[in-house]
Amino acid sequence: MRIVNGIIIQSIKEHKEIKQELLKRISKAVSGPHKTVSITDWHKDNLTPRTYFTDILEPLIRHYYNNIKEHYYKNFKEEVELIIDNFWFQKYKKNSSHKWHTHPNANFGNVYYVELPDNKYATKFLNMKNIYVKEGDLVTFPAFFAHTSPINLDDKQKTIISFNTNFRID
Repeated sequence: MRIVNGIIIQSIKEHKEIKQELLKRISKAVSGPHKTVSITDWHKDNLTPRTYFTDILEPLIRHYYNNIKEHYYKNFKEEVELIIDNFWFQKYKKNSSHKWHTHPNANFGNVYYVELPDNKYATKFLNMKNIYVKEGDLVTFPAFFAHTSPINLDDKQKTIISFNTNFRID
């Protein structure tokens, strides 16, 4: 786990084993274009099955989020619960992008890079130098950080799975 300017970067060691199954399930998902994003299921209702996340990625995320929980809440005696919600995928084909935005009503925004042809197409954060990430990395950041996905000028597509998370302390 690396932390750069408040952004947490973790390499998912299981990436090679899960990548093809994730892409297969994403290709079967009910989706379509949304604004400048080539293909996404972001705008679908919460009843739409998203097995790429629930069956494959979510169990891994919970494991990797333990690192974050330990880092931020290691001295808490109270129970710290991870709440994952609002998950979706996005495919960025050539000339596709995502404008500047934040993730309201969440503690953290997350991006998992299923396919990343070049680091120059990784998420950019406002007023920060580019942060090096690679395919298979999970990036977690405060949800109020303004960020964008730059225009993909490559013939290879970028595919991400994004989701919002909160910690509840009881």
